[in-house]
Amino acid sequence: MKEAIDLALAASPNVANAEDALAIARSSFSLVAREKPINPVVKLDAGVEARWDTGWKPYGDTKQISLSIEDSVPTGRYLNGPSSEEKLAALRVRDAERNLELAKEDIIYKTLSAYIAVLKAQKSLALAQESFDLEQTLFLDTKTKLELGVASTPDLIKSQQALDEARASVSRAQAALEVSCFQFNQLTGRPPETPVILVDQLKYNRSSYNLDQMIASALEKRAEIQKARDDLTKAKVSLDDVLQSQKPVVTISGGYAGEDWSFGLSTKSPRWDLGWQAGGRYSEGKVEAPETWTGWHVGLDISWTPFDGGISKEKEREARITVTQMERQIREQESQLALSVRQAYNDLKAAQDAVLNTETSLRLAQENLRIIELRRQGGYATDRDVKQADLAVLQARINNEFAIYDCILAEARLRRAAGQPFGVEEG
Repeated sequence: MKEAIDLALAASPNVANAEDALAIARSSFSLVAREKPINPVVKLDAGVEARWDTGWKPYGDTKQISLSIEDSVPTGRYLNGPSSEEKLAALRVRDAERNLELAKEDIIYKTLSAYIAVLKAQKSLALAQESFDLEQTLFLDTKTKLELGVASTPDLIKSQQALDEARASVSRAQAALEVSCFQFNQLTGRPPETPVILVDQLKYNRSSYNLDQMIASALEKRAEIQKARDDLTKAKVSLDDVLQSQKPVVTISGGYAGEDWSFGLSTKSPRWDLGWQAGGRYSEGKVEAPETWTGWHVGLDISWTPFDGGISKEKEREARITVTQMERQIREQESQLALSVRQAYNDLKAAQDAVLNTETSLRLAQENLRIIELRRQGGYATDRDVKQADLAVLQARINNEFAIYDCILAEARLRRAAGQPFGVEEG
């Protein structure tokens, strides 16, 4: 089973796409979060210009080279915490991680289902073949009795009909096995015609779960509720951005300007990240430039838009509505998750009861076989009676195994609904 799951995870395009999306989200977060404290932008400009007057007389040429370096120190992170862009990028990473987890969960459950489907199809074919062999024996026995005059033609026709039905059951079981193997190979990324040889080593232990605890686990761990809560956080971040945009923006700047070089610092509300810029220039030829000023400088600028035609108020209203919608979505998700856990819990209880029922049926069939074998030894039963009883034991055993498979899947669905890891013990 573990090998099949590994193959399916490696072959799944959904898992690969989720991994790519996670890599992109992490890359975007690293850019926004400034994981490297120093990450300057270097810009180089160079140009050559030739000039002529109106009589095409050369006026002169100029050559200029300028170099600038600028960067910012995220001081606002230490003063105000992460920025809204950083918060949203972190939430996108978490969302991508959840999507990857969900994709893997889906593949694991599908692989478990496909694995069990193949095992069921193999056992169904074995049972159908045993039934066909028995019906064939009974048909030959009836034919012999007809020749001896101890059976009638309707008895032979009835036996022939049972044989034909058994043969059709074998054909249907073979077709079902082929489809199950094809689906298993498709899921695990193998060629469709690859032989499927599975070992039935699935272990079943009757487990007991507390419904309230499973519901609480789902409300804490399920990806759907976590996503809804993150969506609420995103809405609140957007609302905070809208409210901040309505406030005045204060910018403080300063620096030094030389003839061919300059250096400056600046910061502005509300983040107060410290930006810096340095640059230099070299030129040859006749350069017409405005008169430059050299020396120290400092400045204070305040920018505020007290009225923008009601746009800010509408944005705030929309943001508050979105927050309310996200809160309502969380309550709806909680209700749906509780319902899904309750349904999965009841399904598991029913599956466990079915296992107990089939175990009783198996014991009854085994006891019936024992009695018939004793009756045959005493001359009160025939070999045909023994074969029919033996087939009934096989049918009861397969029914019990199928019930166990269904119980394994039901337990996996319950744990998945509760947001808990699920799998199958082998041994």
